[in-house]
Amino acid sequence: MAVGSKDLVSANLRGLDDDRLVDELRKAKEELFNLRFQSATGQLDNHGRLRAVRKGHRPHLHRAA
Repeated sequence: MAVGSKDLVSANLRGLDDDRLVDELRKAKEELFNLRFQSATGQLDNHGRLRAVRKGHRPHLHRAA
């Protein structure tokens, strides 16, 4: 599942176990970091991808333990 894609919707996330959720969050943070770095250095070609990843990453929606 790609962050910011239609595959990664809340209904699909609810069915994932905690380890998979942590992995998806780690991948999203890594991609967001890389996109921000590319943007800062003027190498980012697709600014819409940065917005999609940022909107897909909602830290305040973490599942309570």
